Amino acid sequence: MKRSWPFVPLFVIALQAVVAAKGATFVSDSYVGSGVGRFQFYGRWEHVRRFRDGRLFGTSSRTASLGAAVTLSFIGTAVQLYGVRGTGGGHAIITLDGERFHDLDFYAPHKIVRAVVFTSPVLPQGLHRVTIAALGDARVPGHRSSYINISGAVYK
Repeated sequence: MKRSWPFVPLFVIALQAVVAAKGATFVSDSYVGSGVGRFQFYGRWEHVRRFRDGRLFGTSSRTASLGAAVTLSFIGTAVQLYGVRGTGGGHAIITLDGERFHDLDFYAPHKIVRAVVFTSPVLPQGLHRVTIAALGDARVPGHRSSYINISGAVYK
């Protein structure tokens, strides 16, 4: 009797991701602190762990509180932020090194995990800081939810 090994395809996918991201640093939203490569949260956030729905690292942090913010300092030339989009998604302001970019929209008609919510332009090599702040606005009139949901980042 021949057995199939379901972990083999997952291992191959994971190996492909590592090879494709050579030289990149992956950071989970659970890496919290004030140093480089750590997320620092301000205001009221809900941190969820051990999700098996495909979100980056199985974790995410969400808020619907106006002004709640999260920052990430990193050394490199680019950053990409990941989150969860869904029907309860709201809007956020994003700044990179103090420069405001287009507002982020976390709304989707259905849940999308591992959604790329922001990709920076190419930056000069060095220390950079990205900040996301919740606008606390409901996307649909009468709909009370306006969550922004961050699960991690990749920088290089």
